[in-house]
Amino acid sequence: NHAIDGRAMASDEEVKRSTRAQGRIVVRDSYLTMLGASTPAAMGPHLQNNVLWSNGWWPRFALIAPEGDAPWIESDDEDVEVREPARIRKRLHYLFDILPKTQWPNTPKVMYASFGAGAFALWKPYRRIMRNDIPRSDVVDEIYHGTYGRSPIQALKVATLLAASESDGERVIITKQNMNDGILIAENWRKSMHRVVESTTDTDFSKLEKQIIALCTLEPSGVTLRDIYTQMRSHTPMDLQKTVDQMIKIDVLE
Repeated sequence: NHAIDGRAMASDEEVKRSTRAQGRIVVRDSYLTMLGASTPAAMGPHLQNNVLWSNGWWPRFALIAPEGDAPWIESDDEDVEVREPARIRKRLHYLFDILPKTQWPNTPKVMYASFGAGAFALWKPYRRIMRNDIPRSDVVDEIYHGTYGRSPIQALKVATLLAASESDGERVIITKQNMNDGILIAENWRKSMHRVVESTTDTDFSKLEKQIIALCTLEPSGVTLRDIYTQMRSHTPMDLQKTVDQMIKIDVLE
């Protein structure tokens, strides 16, 4: 039950604060729910902070980044309405309707979730691999063991949400398909975590390499070293010459 407890990140059971506008405010059983967006440059210093990995902060988040370049969307209408998929909207509305409502000061009714046929048998080896086999194999940096260890919990939470959106409001049964989908989503998040970290740890050479490639891409007929220096005056001609020579050696440029 603890694994799917929504208060796994709970802070103090009761937080009190006095405000001018609203007077005395009391918050009970608080926990953090967050959906945010940022850039690799802004996230870089925080993602390189080993304390935030080892104390469980980053492992509790799904760090999501696109795979490959994001598609360019071109439109003449600046006020284009983007609608959420109807299937997802329908599921969320249904989930909202069947969940017990909170009415102060009563505690909401607890809904229990249980495993259906084959669901636990599917999740159990995944938990063993993520929590035991991979950390012991030393194929992943130790700083990310926490993220791998929480991947089974994330898979279980996702599977529980999927099961709840299909329930009758009385019983939540996690089916084998729910668990399979939960594991696939958790695996996508795990791979995405590595992409996010890699995007914030570019070396000086790789950053310069990307800038030079971008310049060459804009000029199909090719560019000269002088053209590169004209566009990138924040770098010395010697640094640019050295980088271009290295890129030619590894067949990135010709």
